[in-house]
Amino acid sequence: YGFWIMLRYAVSRATKDLRPWLIRTFLNTEAVAIFSVAVNILTLAQDAFPMGMMSGLLPWEVNNPKRFRYIFVRAMKYTIWGGAAAGLIFAFAIPPVVGFVLPKYLPAMPLFQVLMLSLPLYGISRLYLATLIALREQKILTARTFTDVVISVGTLTVFLPLAGLFAVAIERWLNYSWRTFFYYNQLVKKYPFLRLHLSQLLWFDEEDYVIFSRGVAETKTFIRSLAKRFK
Repeated sequence: YGFWIMLRYAVSRATKDLRPWLIRTFLNTEAVAIFSVAVNILTLAQDAFPMGMMSGLLPWEVNNPKRFRYIFVRAMKYTIWGGAAAGLIFAFAIPPVVGFVLPKYLPAMPLFQVLMLSLPLYGISRLYLATLIALREQKILTARTFTDVVISVGTLTVFLPLAGLFAVAIERWLNYSWRTFFYYNQLVKKYPFLRLHLSQLLWFDEEDYVIFSRGVAETKTFIRSLAKRFK
């Protein structure tokens, strides 16, 4: 278990600067700067996507398959829909703010907008990551790390000369699409109870509305308590 964690960490560290190096090689140093700005702002937007709670919640339910599946399916549904909505909102709301506050970063906004549309896939990937960690499937995660490197190098090498910096968006979409496919197939082979059905992800039932109503009520309570503190 520990060996696979260390191997995955070592590969991630060794390939950390791979994208900037390929961009500099096929394009130029200015393109690396634009890429860095777009990715930094993208990271800030992704951090607003509440996936961290799954890492703390799922391990508690590993020995209860029914409860584990319930959390997994609900989280997947909300990740897909919430990610799609947040991706569109951020893609169109953040560039005007950046243009007003930091106009020198505007050249990075077209790339940021295209990258932002991959937010649902990012959220799904993070959910699978939390699920596999809870199930202690580090071997699967390590195998995915190696395929990530291959996809990144291959995609950027082919598309950087053809599509410029937008090759980064193509690479990101391909990588997250592969992760989603790979993670799901590996999961359902070993844990059939986690198999997903399209109807479970597309439709909202009465329980979803109860959860949503509870979330809205708690948000209102939090805002009221916050407003009282500043009175």
